[in-house]
Amino acid sequence: MKPVIVKWVDITSELIWNDEGKVKPLKFTSIGFLVEENDDYIVLNDTDGEWGQHTAYPRGCITEIIKLKVK
Repeated sequence: MKPVIVKWVDITSELIWNDEGKVKPLKFTSIGFLVEENDDYIVLNDTDGEWGQHTAYPRGCITEIIKLKVK
C-alpha cells in the first residue's frame, strides 16, 4: 500500500430561510494508505495492514492526490 495525502471537497448546507447565505463546499485533507484506485473512486485505509477504517472517496470530490515517499 502506498501512503498518500488526499485533498477533497464535500457538500455543505445551511438552514437559511430568508437570508442570502454564502455557502461553499468544505475543504478537507486526509492521510492514509491507498488500497484501491479506479476511474470512479479511491479507497484509503487509515492503518497499514489488514485492519483499519476504509474510506471511499468519489473522484469528483478529489482535488489532489499527493504520493508520499517511504524511507
